Amino acid sequence: MVRKIITALILLAMLSTINAMPGLGAKHNFVWKKCYSTIPVPTVQANYPIPGQDLTVTVSGEVPDKSAKYTWSFSYADFKGNHITYSYRGPNVSLSPDSKHFTATGTAKVSDKLAEYDSYNLVVMVRREADKKHDKPTYVGCAKALVTQK
Repeated sequence: MVRKIITALILLAMLSTINAMPGLGAKHNFVWKKCYSTIPVPTVQANYPIPGQDLTVTVSGEVPDKSAKYTWSFSYADFKGNHITYSYRGPNVSLSPDSKHFTATGTAKVSDKLAEYDSYNLVVMVRREADKKHDKPTYVGCAKALVTQK
C-alpha cells in the first residue's frame, strides 16, 4: 500500500514538472482557416513560433495555372489584419512534374517583437506573380492560424 502511494506521488511530481516546462509535452495543433472567403486554404504544417527561435513552415496545394510563376510567404498579423512583421518570403514555388501540385518549405527566425503580443495570427500566403496574362500579382492560397503566447 505504501509503495502505491509513493509511486503515485512520484508520478504526480513528474507530471507537475512536465506541466511547468513551457512547450514540453505540449502539442500545438493549429486550426488553419481562410483569410478571405474567395481564396482557397492550402495545406500548412508549422511548428509553434517562439520569439528568437526558428520557425519552419511547409505549405502544399494546387495552383490554378501551371504556366504561371508562384511565390509564397509567411508573416504575422494582429486581429484587424495589420501586419506585425514579415518573416519569410520564399523563392518561386516548384510544381510537381505533370501536375499543378506543389510543396514548399521555409525556415526563418521568429521576431522578438512578437513577445509583446498575447495572441496573433500566423498567416501563410501563396500568390501568382504578374505576367503577360495578369498585370497584378494575385493570391491563390491563404491560411491563418491563431497563436496564443500564454
